Amino acid sequence: MINLTNLDLTPYRIEEVDSPLYESFIIGLQEIYWCENHLIRTLLKLENGSIAREVRSSVHAYLESTKRHIYRLDQMFELLDEETNVQPCDPLSTLCQAAEDSLATLDGALRDERILVFSEKLINHELRGYQKLIELVSGTGRTDIEKLLIETLDEETKTHQTFTGIMQLRSQKISAAA
Repeated sequence: MINLTNLDLTPYRIEEVDSPLYESFIIGLQEIYWCENHLIRTLLKLENGSIAREVRSSVHAYLESTKRHIYRLDQMFELLDEETNVQPCDPLSTLCQAAEDSLATLDGALRDERILVFSEKLINHELRGYQKLIELVSGTGRTDIEKLLIETLDEETKTHQTFTGIMQLRSQKISAAA
């Protein structure tokens, strides 16, 4: 049986550099930094591989917002006086590879559909990452970091809405034609 009287139940504070929460936050920041940087290459391939103008322009907008996210993440690391040691993110790496592989095997409208689907999956991964980082930093007094994270999350949400809208319109066109 566990003796609960000897447990230290003092909550960790993220602003304490040696705390597990702070370490978890920095690792999460490093992972999302790796994700955003890794996405650049994949999004360039998706943009070049897309056929429909609205798909290409949406992927291009996603690429440009990703560049802004990297800039903001650089600012966060500087504000925190932390290194940008990247932590590879295997799930995103696998998704990126699958997206790139689909370009080699598909053509036409089906390729664009897969680009849209993979873009949604990539964005969803990023959304969850930024939401978790905001949860960790919220209430710590680091409003500078929280503001940058919220700004990025808002952009990710808009990108997600754009891709969802395109997919819905394309689906409606297919249904109307049937």
